[in-house]
Amino acid sequence: MKRFFFVAISLFALCASAQQFKQTGTDIDDVKSQGWMHSAVMGDINGDGRIDMVAVCTPNDSTKITKRDDGLCDNYNQPVLVVYLAGADGKQHLFRKYDTILPARVDESIDVITIPSITKKGNIVLEVSTFASMGSWTTTSTKYVFRYQNSDIYCIGKDCASVARNTGEREVVSENYLTAKQLTTTSNEVKKKKAKKVWKNLPKKALQKLGEFNLENN
Repeated sequence: MKRFFFVAISLFALCASAQQFKQTGTDIDDVKSQGWMHSAVMGDINGDGRIDMVAVCTPNDSTKITKRDDGLCDNYNQPVLVVYLAGADGKQHLFRKYDTILPARVDESIDVITIPSITKKGNIVLEVSTFASMGSWTTTSTKYVFRYQNSDIYCIGKDCASVARNTGEREVVSENYLTAKQLTTTSNEVKKKKAKKVWKNLPKKALQKLGEFNLENN
């Protein structure tokens, strides 16, 4: 009896997880669970002339949401990334769901968010930004660039930017995995110094698929 109860609970959990996102729908509000925060963008990512959808959605599990003394709430739920491809029927069809690759908030003084966008070329850009309200003057962000090819999504580059709010020092490290090149640009937003650029060759490696590594702000 206990074994049957455990199996039943496990199946219920799997069904609940599957219901987080519908397989097909018209837009993000139609496919995601009600009450989840989201940031969704539209664009043709696979070059078929149809408008696809990429979204970052954050659950609203109340056990992982805390209320601070100042009344603000911090959401520690794990964000989920979903990619939908538009079909000939005019609907969005779930292509991939990534449950654990996006960073989640871990501290009330450090806010981390992931914002998706789609370029004119159809590349997916996922920008991970961190802002510390105490303990650091540095604001950082990392942009991951992905391209749909060979029936999957691959990382083709990354830009890591950091700005010291007290000194104005700024550094951007751009990596292009297609050309195996890295460009480091340093400047100062306060002193208006001329930007310094340094090129470097990267070791050539096979492109990683979206989902094969966790996105971080580094």
